[in-house]
Amino acid sequence: MAPDEKRNYVKCTPTKRKALTIYKDKMHLTYDEILEQEEFQGTGISRDTLQRNYRAVKGNDGNCYLKAERPGRPKVMSKEDIEMAERLFDNDRAQDASDLQRRYFPHIPLRTVQDTLNKAGLIGFVEPKKPLLKPHHIDARLSFALQHQLWIDTVTFLKAHVFFSDEKKFKIHGSDGISQAHEYDKALLKGWKGDMEGMLLFSALYSATLTALIVESYKKLQLDPADLTTSLLTTMISLQLASSNGTTMTVGLPDTSFKPMTSSLICNMLWFLSLTLALTCSLLATFVQQWTRDFLHKTTMWPSPVVQARVLAFSYFGLRCFGLHTFVDVIPILLHISLFFFFAGLVAFLLPVNLPLTILMACVLFIFVLIYSALTLHPLLSLDTPYCTPLSNLFWRITNGFAVQKHGLSDDDLSLTKAMIEKSLHKSPDWDGRCMEFTMKSMDHDTELVPMLEAVFEAITSPQASGVRLQNFGIVAPLIQSSDPEKNMISHIQHFISASGSLTGDPQHQVCNMQLCLSTLNSFARLVIRHAVENIGSDYSQYPVFWFQCDLLELLSSLPSLPKGHLISTITAL
Repeated sequence: MAPDEKRNYVKCTPTKRKALTIYKDKMHLTYDEILEQEEFQGTGISRDTLQRNYRAVKGNDGNCYLKAERPGRPKVMSKEDIEMAERLFDNDRAQDASDLQRRYFPHIPLRTVQDTLNKAGLIGFVEPKKPLLKPHHIDARLSFALQHQLWIDTVTFLKAHVFFSDEKKFKIHGSDGISQAHEYDKALLKGWKGDMEGMLLFSALYSATLTALIVESYKKLQLDPADLTTSLLTTMISLQLASSNGTTMTVGLPDTSFKPMTSSLICNMLWFLSLTLALTCSLLATFVQQWTRDFLHKTTMWPSPVVQARVLAFSYFGLRCFGLHTFVDVIPILLHISLFFFFAGLVAFLLPVNLPLTILMACVLFIFVLIYSALTLHPLLSLDTPYCTPLSNLFWRITNGFAVQKHGLSDDDLSLTKAMIEKSLHKSPDWDGRCMEFTMKSMDHDTELVPMLEAVFEAITSPQASGVRLQNFGIVAPLIQSSDPEKNMISHIQHFISASGSLTGDPQHQVCNMQLCLSTLNSFARLVIRHAVENIGSDYSQYPVFWFQCDLLELLSSLPSLPKGHLISTITAL
């Protein structure tokens, strides 16, 4: 064949591949003999083509519908493959390009899949290269974020300032602001999605039930043809009886005018309003689900961390500016109003049927309204309550001045959730102490004491000259002030040390645990001494009482297995 001559390949159809397989496997013909058969004469199929197709059929478990690969032809994604990839990403059947290539396109190289997705605009699913971060970059950003961790709107501040410091090579990732912002947004949108799914299911069942009741109640708004037929039959029977007795009587036509009862009119009005609100909630919930999907898609489709952060901040600020939070809060309010209309319409529906039953349902409705009102107003009176309704935020806004003054908050423009968070920080040492007591009381085994001791030791030990953190005294004081052995950490440590001799395990691990126990006891004693020195001259009645069991020193002195380096300083401090 001449150098400039282009070689033409004749395709082998699935029918010919099937015949080729039969000739080779069952009749054991050679390729030259197969070309002489009737199916292959005059087709232009070469011997090499037969070999490639036969190998392709065998390599695909006998599937005759997969084409044989041409020699030297690169494996690429077709237009249909790209459309399939889009559907897989939309339905969460594939996470990224590597997952897509591994599960659905193993015959195509990963680099080819990534380049094809980039050209198709699906760059958000291609794993970006992580830039090289030097330690001083991470330390500077981390210290900057920690300095502002007490800000009310930390996430918003990080999105607006921390993300965009160095566009060329800086990406806060892992210890970062972008991942924190993504986690915050994902948790928020996941909560919205779950709420909307629940409301869609409830509104669907509720609408079906309400529609069945409306079908029955609607009949009372118009004249029943059966009543008119009964009236006409009664008139005809009366005339026949009169004629048979030889008397004459004048009977007028039945009155066809109709006026619905007031209770029926009110019932249908309330139920139709209720059905309309329920269907509206379903539509709005569908909108919210679509908007959340679009938000996540827009904020994750770009590989550049800077572009991704800017899109995230731009979308999040738009979400807040146009009040999507309020829009989402309104949907359950509409559904609750729909339920109130349903119960009120039910009372009106039963009024002409049976008075005692109507009174019973009215009492049930009254009790339901009282409970709902109590659940709505309870967060305004006590911010640590777990009870609330969608109307609680509305009443909080209406009575904001009273609520802020009652709870001693600093900002008048706090939402109910942020007010709960700020209130929880007012008496943080008290809550910390209660948490520590609960943790100590809930420990079922002494082996659970080791992580607790590590945390407490780090909390009260300081690298400064004093060696202790006096500001954390209020956190650990309840652990040594309690006379209850279940809550007193000294009692737990003593029991742990006394039981360590009977435990079997790694000796080195036991030595480390004993060193931790002795170091914690030493830190406790030094913290108490430091606290006493700082409070010299105060009223004696205000001195705190600390419970160290009398036999603790005897136990420490009698156990020869304890590390001597930590033992002497611990006994001295105690």
